[in-house]
Amino acid sequence: MKQLQTIHEYLQLKANKKGIKSFNDEELLLLLLDETLDKKQVYQLLQLLKTHKNILSFLQLSYSDFQQLQILQQKNILRILACFEFCNRILYEKLQQQWKESTTLELLPQWLIHMIGHQEQEYFTVIFLNNRHKILQYKHIFIGTHKQSFANPREIFIAALTHKASKIICAHNHPSGDPRPSLADLNSAKIIEQSGFLLGIEVIDHLIVSQDKYYSFFEHELLLSQNKDNFPSFD
Repeated sequence: MKQLQTIHEYLQLKANKKGIKSFNDEELLLLLLDETLDKKQVYQLLQLLKTHKNILSFLQLSYSDFQQLQILQQKNILRILACFEFCNRILYEKLQQQWKESTTLELLPQWLIHMIGHQEQEYFTVIFLNNRHKILQYKHIFIGTHKQSFANPREIFIAALTHKASKIICAHNHPSGDPRPSLADLNSAKIIEQSGFLLGIEVIDHLIVSQDKYYSFFEHELLLSQNKDNFPSFD
């Protein structure tokens, strides 16, 4: 315990002299913990942080992940997860504010990279908007398994109707790291957009993200609504 007390004393001194922005990732992580960890636990935790490519991938760890590692007590796990959740909420609020002001995609891909880009399983996330493009909510509709790796349009639009959305943005991640759409992605996006057309819910983009890149169907003009000849008509 004395070891971590000494570390905390050093961190407090550094914070007073240089400010919190001078801390590296390891120092910030240690600052979240209480003084019940021994030297071995501190070392294991810092090694865990180093095994991740960057802080964003470390943020994807869940409560069960930490429990399985058997490094931290529950109170320390909850402290770290609370910090993670604050990060998520801050980014989401920034996204809402930016979208409200300019309806730009600038922050949206970065938020999606943070949320699902580092996941090892495929996540399918939908962002719900009203008719004025205000973001109402988002939901992880589907998490991939070895038996299934795509979202059912029924689940997407049940959620859209529940949130009273008139527009949606669909997004999913490619754990492989290559955000370019596969043939299955193109077919799935087409079915979702056609289903939305029948329900009067517009799909305004479909984004694929990896750990540091994204691919936008809208930017590449792959949405059916951008190619009127391919869009269904019931005249």
